[in-house]
Amino acid sequence: MNYTLVLFCALFTFFLLNAIYALITRRNFLGYKSSPISFPFLFSSFLMLPGVYLISFADYPSWRIDSIGHNLKLVVGIWYVISLFLFFFVISFLQLLLNNREVYKSYEVKVDVSDSMLRFFYLVFTISVIGVILKYYLMGNVPLLMLLAGDLKGAALARAEYQLNPSSYKLPFLSDIFTFLSGYQFLYLWLLRIRSNYKIPNVLLALSFFIVILSFTADIQKGPIVVFSLFCAYLSYSYTGRKSLFIKLSLSSLMLIFLMYYLVYGKLDLIVIANQIIDRAFLGQPQGLYHIINSITPDSKYIFSGMPFSSRFGLDVFYADQEIVSKIYPKYLQSHIVNSNSYFLAEAWSMFGGWGLLLSPIIVAIVVSMYMYVLDKAVKFNAIVFLPYLFYMLYNLPFHTSFSYFLYSRHFIQSAILSFITLVFIIKLSKIKF
Repeated sequence: MNYTLVLFCALFTFFLLNAIYALITRRNFLGYKSSPISFPFLFSSFLMLPGVYLISFADYPSWRIDSIGHNLKLVVGIWYVISLFLFFFVISFLQLLLNNREVYKSYEVKVDVSDSMLRFFYLVFTISVIGVILKYYLMGNVPLLMLLAGDLKGAALARAEYQLNPSSYKLPFLSDIFTFLSGYQFLYLWLLRIRSNYKIPNVLLALSFFIVILSFTADIQKGPIVVFSLFCAYLSYSYTGRKSLFIKLSLSSLMLIFLMYYLVYGKLDLIVIANQIIDRAFLGQPQGLYHIINSITPDSKYIFSGMPFSSRFGLDVFYADQEIVSKIYPKYLQSHIVNSNSYFLAEAWSMFGGWGLLLSPIIVAIVVSMYMYVLDKAVKFNAIVFLPYLFYMLYNLPFHTSFSYFLYSRHFIQSAILSFITLVFIIKLSKIKF
């Protein structure tokens, strides 16, 4: 089948889904004055849709899925498309019912920046700097610093160790709060810039973003900083309607990806790097979905992944996305790779089989709607402080990774409560005159 035609069908599917949301809710899902969850879904679709359509409906060749039969590829592709439409129909009707207003109000209101707002920012920024220093101290062998020093092998091993045993390099709760604040402080400043006429100094913006880079790339994962950068670009477009800045920041993010690949792989030809990025982004992302459905037999043992207090009850936790690494990568790479990229359908399959494929899009849509409803109430409490909080909590929802994240919501609830309490405390602290 013609690859161009298949990609056009993928693009048509994407715009059809957005048309469904707009028709039901009378609001934009994407672009100017968009839904708060439009970016994570856009990003997930950007990674998944082209790859799934090429693999399932055009039988596109790739070493990543050579062992998967044609019929299974087709079945997986059909289930993926069904999941998209189920998710969109359910979340559209729930948004119409719940009528989250505060975020949409913020698109219409300009902010008058006050001294108290700036004082709050400087306090959060200072705490974030302390948090980054503490993070690097606890990590010891920091993969980013090892990479910059030219120790590529040592950086890769340190990264794998950090990903396999993250709790060994963190302070309970406190490390998560510092990571949140490092991203929050830039979102706070960025929203002040795009929602007001106040001139935020470029040097201050650069320093603020530098803290984000140090925090998000310490383990040399490319994804977090790239996603965050793209989100900030998208957020600017949502509020201002100006596409130029969105395009510029998107291109800057692409350049950042090229730079990180260059640092990791050395002096490769730009065409080679571009091919690696395309293979990794569009074919590497959905590979786990195919391999998990192909190789993993649904079993109750996978239900405990992400379950609250599972370790305290002595339950053994198994992860399907880790078990299939040996099915995809050669042995010499397996020691450096912790898990495989996937989509929430894959984990739902490992837990519940066919019922997981059918019900998981509905469950995810309901849970995400409740996330937005609760966070919208926080924005009503204090829009200046909690609007960046809402966007931070929603911008990286793992549609393309995890079902247990939504099923149990342990990580979201814990992060939301800790972050809310932290911000309330900093609000009180910022009002103290020293």
